[in-house]
Amino acid sequence: MDAATLGDERVQVGLTVLAGIVVPGLAKFALTAAGYSLLGTIAWTWGFSAIVTLFWHRWIRSLDLTGPTA
Repeated sequence: MDAATLGDERVQVGLTVLAGIVVPGLAKFALTAAGYSLLGTIAWTWGFSAIVTLFWHRWIRSLDLTGPTA
């Protein structure tokens, strides 16, 4: 993995995390301000859960997280 690829990967991770926090938060704010508190909470929960699942599927799932063998 060269430096350019590593930099691109970091940008992707940063944008994914930023979008996963900002977009559901703004949706919740807008819906709650419009008087749809429950719908805002559902939108935030689904949006945040979707981004966590995407993050896991894209970056964490491929890691080899096994311990040492005895």
